[in-house]
Amino acid sequence: MANNPPSGTYYSPSGDGVRLQSLGVHEHWNNATEKKYTRNLNPSTGTGIELVALRPPVPPTSVAAGKTVPSAFALRQNYPNPFNPTTTITYELSVRGSVSLKVYDALGREIATLVNREQAAGTYAVPFNAVHLPSGVYFYRLQVSGMYTESKKLILLK
Repeated sequence: MANNPPSGTYYSPSGDGVRLQSLGVHEHWNNATEKKYTRNLNPSTGTGIELVALRPPVPPTSVAAGKTVPSAFALRQNYPNPFNPTTTITYELSVRGSVSLKVYDALGREIATLVNREQAAGTYAVPFNAVHLPSGVYFYRLQVSGMYTESKKLILLK
């Protein structure tokens, strides 16, 4: 089906902003995010086909621009470790899920709930401030919708 691309779109391969003359435009989809138009640039010879890609705006997500969605769940070691009094805990979600990130003392008592909500797939960094806690060994645990659970140790040195 022949369609005209959106007005105001320029097609010069040199990037000089010159709109190129065309006999016809043929629209097709390359994939889910990219629409391409082909144009015959030389009507007398039928040569000089130019492909023009138009990408629609990507809806915002928790994943930073240009980053890919993680392929698996992961809980990273906090940094810095040992720490005083703040550290950052990073984790990755390969799918949307109900996320719980909690900190426990060496006796298994819950000290803090850092995350307790639904989150989209992506990479997250959560700060933990232990200014009110004594020096010692603590543990943090990530649980995702019953699909994934992992714990790691962190050390607070004051």
